[in-house]
Amino acid sequence: MDSTSYTPYKLSIRLQSDGFSLSVYDSELAILTSKSGEINLLKINEEELVQEFKHLFETDINCDNVELILDNEFYTIIPDFFGDVDIFVALMRFQHPEFESNNSVIYSKQFVNLKTNLIFSCPLKLKNAINKTFTKVTILHAAVELLDRANNNGIFVALGSTKIDLAVVSENKLQLLNSYTFSSNEDILYHLLNIMYTLKLQAEMRELKIFTHQNRPELQNLLVKHIPNTTIIQLKN
Repeated sequence: MDSTSYTPYKLSIRLQSDGFSLSVYDSELAILTSKSGEINLLKINEEELVQEFKHLFETDINCDNVELILDNEFYTIIPDFFGDVDIFVALMRFQHPEFESNNSVIYSKQFVNLKTNLIFSCPLKLKNAINKTFTKVTILHAAVELLDRANNNGIFVALGSTKIDLAVVSENKLQLLNSYTFSSNEDILYHLLNIMYTLKLQAEMRELKIFTHQNRPELQNLLVKHIPNTTIIQLKN
C-alpha cells in the first residue's frame, strides 16, 4: 500500500486458514487500497501473528472502524431463543468434532428476521493478536454477510474461489445454512439442484441469488438453463 495521506473509514480483513485479503475504505465506502497474501494460521503462534500484522498494516493508517471476517468452517445455526454459551460450545463440538474450545472464543450473531442465531468461533491467538494491533475490532464470520443479504424467500449463495456458502430462506425462516467445496461450475449446479430436490422447494422458492467478487458469465449461462430465476450479483473488490 502506498503512504498517501488519507483518513480511512473502514479496514476490512478477511482471514482463511491459508491466507488473507484486506481492503481500506473511505467515508463513502469506496475502496482506497487492497492487498492479499498468505498466513498459515495453523502453524503460526500469537506473537508471530502480531509481528505479521504489524508488517502488513501501515502505521499511518489510523482506522477506528476495523472488522475481521473469519472465513472458516467453524459455525452453526440455532433457533434464536437459545442464549446459553455452554449450549453454543456443545453444539459446535457436536457439529465439528475437531473444534478445540479451550483455544477458541465463541461469538453469536442474532438475525431477528430469520429467527436464528449464528454461532461461530475465532482462534484465541488470532483474537489476541488482532486486539494488540488495533484498539477496537469487530469480529464477524463470512456467513454474517450472506445472512444479511438473505432478506426474502429464496436461495442465497456467497461464491468463493473453491467454496460456496449457501442459505435457504422460506416463510422468513432460515431452512439451511451450509458450505460446499467445488472445482467446477458443474459442481455448483449439482449442489444447488440437490438442495432443491432434498428440501422439495416449490417453484416460487427457486429464486437464486449468487454474490461474487468475480465476473462469472459462464456460470450464469449454465445455471439459467436449469434454474431460470438466477441472478449473479458482482460485488466490489
